[in-house]
Amino acid sequence: MISLRKLLSLVPMLFLTGTIASLNASQLVDNLKAGKDQVVVVYGTSLTEGRAWVAQLGQWLNSQGFPGKATVINKGVGGSTTVSHGIKDFDRDVMEQKPDTIIIEFGMNDCIRRLADPNANPPRLEDQLQAAVPLEQFHKNLVTMLERLRKELPATEVFLMTMNPAFDSTPTPNSGKYREALSDYYQKIRDIGAAKSVHVIDIYPEWLALHKADPAKLKVFIPDGVHPTTAGNEAITTPAIKAALTH
Repeated sequence: MISLRKLLSLVPMLFLTGTIASLNASQLVDNLKAGKDQVVVVYGTSLTEGRAWVAQLGQWLNSQGFPGKATVINKGVGGSTTVSHGIKDFDRDVMEQKPDTIIIEFGMNDCIRRLADPNANPPRLEDQLQAAVPLEQFHKNLVTMLERLRKELPATEVFLMTMNPAFDSTPTPNSGKYREALSDYYQKIRDIGAAKSVHVIDIYPEWLALHKADPAKLKVFIPDGVHPTTAGNEAITTPAIKAALTH
């Protein structure tokens, strides 16, 4: 079994061969270096709302000695989808903030197929035949957000972001079962990034690498099967975002 320390030492190498490494140095970092204050909006689900990576990002940006200062605004909403929050609150939470950079994180809840009776034996996935937001609607919603940003805030730097996998856990025994299609939604994010020439911070493979190397550690970092702990964000999520902004 690969130790966590060895796995994390390989993360920069993974970035050199993956989506993240294809990015140039970010506009955000360049502007901070040039002494321009920057507004960063992070927009998404409970994986954003109240999550440690957001504070860690702000602390890191403002600890580099850049003459410009970053203000990171957290606009995540727990339980949300690209319909219930992404499109619905886009004017208030994104456009009105006039961000210099935005990170968009959705998918974890869009893909959900809930059971009418999660205690049914056997489980009845047919109780909800479609995902909360079908994959093509998810695609359309993300593209709508991107097109509005390009049209109305063309100077804004945009990142789409994949996050961690979901799995069944003792506290939430159906977390993974509800989200069997999550990898398809994350692939859709990559496809949109390629088609629309939008940066993608692809963190999902880094979490999968940890799962393969040390599944016990994954469960420590994501004890409820969905939400990474502060330590999990510090080990996986935040370094991936830093790499995306500096490579």
